[in-house]
Amino acid sequence: MLKWGRGLAGFFACIIIVAVVLVQINIHKFNNAFEVNNVAKNTEELSKLETNEDKVKYIENYFEKLGTSPGGEEGTYLQNFNTMIPVYNSTPSLYIKNNDSVVRSFVYGEDFRESLLGFGGNGDVSGKIYLLEDNMSSLSKDILKNNIILSSRALTDEDIDYAVNNGCKAIMMIDPDVSKKESVDTRLKQAKSTIIYRVSQRLFSELSSNYINNLDAHLKVDVSFKMESSPNILSKIHGKSKSAGYSIISAHISDDNSGIALLMEYARVLKMQDNTPEKTIVFAVWNSFDEGMKGSNYYVENPIYPLKETEVFVLDDVASLNSRVMNISTYGKAGQFIMNKLSDYAMHRGIRPNVTNDILYNDSKTFLLKDTPAVLINGDRSGGQVSSYEFFQQGDFADAGQVLLNYIQRDIYKDWSQGMIQSKEKSYIITFVIVFLIMYLFKSVYKTKPSIKLLGISAENIYYSSIFNVIDKIVNGAALVGVIIFITAFIVYIPSSFDLVKYNGSYISNHSIYFSFESTIEYIRNFFDKGLGKTDSGFSVAFIISFSIIKSIGLILSSVILAFIVGTSIGIISSFKNKKRGNISFIGPIAMLSLPDVLIAISVQLLFIILRQNNILHSGSSELTKFLLPFISLAIIPTAYISRIAQIAVKEEITKDYIMAARAKGLSTFNILKDHLLISVAIKVVETLPSVLNIIVSNVIIVEYVFSYPGIVYQLFSYFKDYDIRTCVGLIIGIGVVYFILTAIFKGLSIIINPFKRRAMIGGKQNEKA
Repeated sequence: MLKWGRGLAGFFACIIIVAVVLVQINIHKFNNAFEVNNVAKNTEELSKLETNEDKVKYIENYFEKLGTSPGGEEGTYLQNFNTMIPVYNSTPSLYIKNNDSVVRSFVYGEDFRESLLGFGGNGDVSGKIYLLEDNMSSLSKDILKNNIILSSRALTDEDIDYAVNNGCKAIMMIDPDVSKKESVDTRLKQAKSTIIYRVSQRLFSELSSNYINNLDAHLKVDVSFKMESSPNILSKIHGKSKSAGYSIISAHISDDNSGIALLMEYARVLKMQDNTPEKTIVFAVWNSFDEGMKGSNYYVENPIYPLKETEVFVLDDVASLNSRVMNISTYGKAGQFIMNKLSDYAMHRGIRPNVTNDILYNDSKTFLLKDTPAVLINGDRSGGQVSSYEFFQQGDFADAGQVLLNYIQRDIYKDWSQGMIQSKEKSYIITFVIVFLIMYLFKSVYKTKPSIKLLGISAENIYYSSIFNVIDKIVNGAALVGVIIFITAFIVYIPSSFDLVKYNGSYISNHSIYFSFESTIEYIRNFFDKGLGKTDSGFSVAFIISFSIIKSIGLILSSVILAFIVGTSIGIISSFKNKKRGNISFIGPIAMLSLPDVLIAISVQLLFIILRQNNILHSGSSELTKFLLPFISLAIIPTAYISRIAQIAVKEEITKDYIMAARAKGLSTFNILKDHLLISVAIKVVETLPSVLNIIVSNVIIVEYVFSYPGIVYQLFSYFKDYDIRTCVGLIIGIGVVYFILTAIFKGLSIIINPFKRRAMIGGKQNEKA
């Protein structure tokens, strides 16, 4: 009854495991309904909103209609704080005049833009343009007081400080990107101020010519500062457990709206999922970025969710003119590991990740300074600055969006199965599992109650039938081969740079294990559909494996034969010669067994070098030595092992009655050895060959590598060095084939030479059944 219960318990345990796997594969599907048109639409809608208040309201209403939970303070979507912001009473202006006539006026935001950083501020000035060709400190007070300084380079804080403190009217300096509005950190404002303009390259050239013509420039900035409420907007999707931590997906309110639009689409896609993420996902829009990243700074000083349990993703300028490049930036080990994962997902989608540790001025920096892993994701700007919706390429949104969304799916929702296994393959797996469970259940029934009848036939007759045994061997063999291939391929497909770092009580890997699983499944799929395929250099993997298997088996069998002949002979002879010395004769083989494989290989190599140097072995025999060197090196330790076994066998046999009887008849030692002892010792030595095989297989790794012998292990080293993963997996399977073939050969030899095993083979089934 107890056996019956154990059998059923094992069966139901298998059922539960299979059910869990099938649920994971078929039910917990991630619905990747990402729509790039929604991102484009939200970008356009946000660009129409003129005030910060309007944008806050728009985003808050979006989250509310979507149904994501409030993630701010006191059950709201907001985290309130106040910011000092600039208020423009009129648009900054710049024009050139000749006496009282305007000769040329320039476009704000295209030709020039004001700078309110540091000393930058209000003013309404006119004056001559003075081209700065040297250091600012070289200018006199009179020049600074009576002229507008035009610089061909960006000025340092020290340059501007010198100019303002010496009464400079205004400063214009070249800037290749005047379309981007500068951040204004009011904490860095100075008591004194002057007009500071950033001008484009084209405008600089024109102003330089006006300088020669001695015309006047007129500059005007009318701005004031006021305190205004500028809340952060936060929404969330609850995770399975608070202890799992938090993932913040964030963007900031500024001229570029693509980051916020992408974040809003993430919220829509993730809200429609049926399953729950492991971590709580927080969607955060930081306010007052242009005023010195006030929003993110305020959050890290007043966190709603523990920073030590948080990872942060910052989306900034995700729409770019170069859609096949994505910039990913962070620093710190945990952040770098997350960045490496994102790089994997980017490359998987055919996007080149530009990975750096250069954060510069961005919200991610505020979190990194608090030791919270934060990764900045933005598009590549090598094609130019994106400043309006018309220039956004929708493909860029899809590229950037899908990369992070794939990370969320695999690493936060833990959905690894979707898209990995095809429907046809699921059917095959389910069918195989059902057959396996039926076989397992039947064996459990047979072991507990063999007399029970199924369909009128006893369980015992079914169990010993040829059909059942064939099916059982096929199922077990297929399961074993499948598991071996899967484990082998999976291990090989783990990147050599794979590493783990502990953060928030859990481990973060620097590469996604999902890709190792995917590559493994793909390899197995191709293995059954197309065979072993070709190497990266175009050669047939099957041919390389077959060739190297023949070479390795030839080397191993040759070494075993040599070790068998020499080892058995030495063991027998030494036993007879040294029987009066007791255990001293065993010291030699034991000492040989203790030598390292590498030492033996190097010693043989040095011996052959000495023989060549002394013209005992000529260089013309190099083809022979390519085989002899590994052949001899590989045979040394097995010879010592077999010698030891032969010695023990002789000591056991010479005390038995048939040897004593042979001696009593007056047979010579040679005849006793030839007619009686040799076959008994040989049988015992052959019985130990599977153990010898383990020694040889471990030694062949060293021998083939040291002597560059073109066997299967050497080929594996060569292709692994070239990172030809597909070929490496095939070669590792080939090593298993070598081991299987040699084991079969040695077991067959044992049956042939041992009469007791032959008789057991003939009557084994009947005896077992009886």
